[in-house]
Amino acid sequence: MILTTGERQLIVLYFCGSPKATAAMIREALPDIFCADTLKFAIDAICKLESMSGEEFALQLEGELCYA
Repeated sequence: MILTTGERQLIVLYFCGSPKATAAMIREALPDIFCADTLKFAIDAICKLESMSGEEFALQLEGELCYA
């Protein structure tokens, strides 16, 4: 499953360690998203994350996450 750039940006922003936890965090943010494009990215990201394994999640985000 391929993530779009918009979906990846939201996933990195709301990253919680696992695909299911990250999907839950994005779902909590839905009422605060007013941009139609961002809302579409969020809904699509939630759908993809809920069906994604932890391994696939890690591969999709490889090189995206940086901890300071």
